[in-house]
Amino acid sequence: MAFIGHQSIIGQSVMTISRERGSIKFCDAQKVTSGRFHTKSAIWLNSVVRKFIAQFSFDCVLDPFAGDGDMLNAFAEAFPCQTAGLDLYNKKWENNDSLVSVPVPNNAFIVTNPPYLAKYSAKRKGVEQRVSKYYSPGIEDLYQLALVKLAQTQHPFVAIVPETFINSGVVIPGIEKIVVLIKNPFEDTEVPVCVVCANPSFAGTAEIYIEEKFVGTWSDLNALRLFPTKEIPMTFNAVEGQIGLRAVDLPSPEKPIAFMPAGDLSYDRSHIKSSSRLVTLIKIADEFSGKEKEICKTANRILADLRERSFDMIFSPFKGNTNGGTRRRRLDYALARAILEKAISAIQSKKHTHQPELPF
Repeated sequence: MAFIGHQSIIGQSVMTISRERGSIKFCDAQKVTSGRFHTKSAIWLNSVVRKFIAQFSFDCVLDPFAGDGDMLNAFAEAFPCQTAGLDLYNKKWENNDSLVSVPVPNNAFIVTNPPYLAKYSAKRKGVEQRVSKYYSPGIEDLYQLALVKLAQTQHPFVAIVPETFINSGVVIPGIEKIVVLIKNPFEDTEVPVCVVCANPSFAGTAEIYIEEKFVGTWSDLNALRLFPTKEIPMTFNAVEGQIGLRAVDLPSPEKPIAFMPAGDLSYDRSHIKSSSRLVTLIKIADEFSGKEKEICKTANRILADLRERSFDMIFSPFKGNTNGGTRRRRLDYALARAILEKAISAIQSKKHTHQPELPF
């Protein structure tokens, strides 16, 4: 039972869709609380993951969040061995809360799809009281706690987690490979995911793959990140802003993330709220008025260069794929600010030195 104010809805929770519009919808409280999505497809077990698993010797495979056992079945078919499962909800397995501790058989390999539920999402979905005990400073999602508990076992493991992990800043020891899955392994969600492969004896920087294509190491990606200095004044979500930002890839590949003069945004200014994250207007200092087109052109060139060099990995995944089959991405405002700062600085440098355009 979920309690929302003075209301209680048996077996359901109330999810806030929009505070401004006062819209809500009802959710399955147990499913939301458990944060589980069933892994019906075995596409997660690609050649990169198989090669990682094959380096270990093990007698059995354990899934601490076994659910229907789909991952165990796929694993055992590829690597014949005994299987064992733990679960808090499915009576088919030994009852255990693996977000508290993970008892592991000797010489076992761990494979799992842990629960996903961010702290802010739990509050929005009306189940915060049920799961608040799991969150702590630095742990903002149930899957992050699950990774901590898996690493503490000192056993090798493979886990399917949200792709947002790559940019989360959460440090888990032993991660050797991260494989981004473009195809969806789930039937009941479009959450973009990756496969984390951890080896307790590994102390290097993780290799990152998109499906089976190597795109660089975690260190390579981190070296490409831009951070705002906030030395150039600008205000996001400003109704009077001169620069528009579509901060998310739309399903059409022809409408990606982009900066544009406010008049080209085709978005009602009255819809800009302090909470807007996908479409916004940005106010810049009056001294840059009249230069919006040049600023946007330069910013979009910097953005395109970052996307190409990072294979989009420093941008947050967003709700499935485009119609062209590529992962949709979202540009967070900190990075957007850094890009605009770099664009404005480049324009100022060109003006002061009378040099040709800087390449990006």
